Amino acid sequence: MIDPNIVTGGSAVAAALASGFFTWLAAGSSERLQKYRERNRELAAKYRRALEQVEGYHAQEGLFASELEMLGADKFLAVKTEFRNRIQTAGYVRPTMSAHDARRAIEELDSHPV
Repeated sequence: MIDPNIVTGGSAVAAALASGFFTWLAAGSSERLQKYRERNRELAAKYRRALEQVEGYHAQEGLFASELEMLGADKFLAVKTEFRNRIQTAGYVRPTMSAHDARRAIEELDSHPV
């Protein structure tokens, strides 16, 4: 027959090992969660900068088109359309997000901080 003290002692050791393992596991999970949160903040900052660039692009495009129109070029929208077509033909992505869409996305990003 096994001594009850040995069984009790073995159970205590097993419980301590299990407790230590789960503490170690939780600490690792917490560390990974912190890394994910930091990465999420970095990506949100990059996303915000990209959205701000979309806004800036539209402002710049509008200024260019207005200047060309004052110099006697085609109408404002015709100039913008022509240059967007040229950009697309050159192999770049044609912008589909408006400055208004970018502003709304920035405001949404600001209202849900990461």
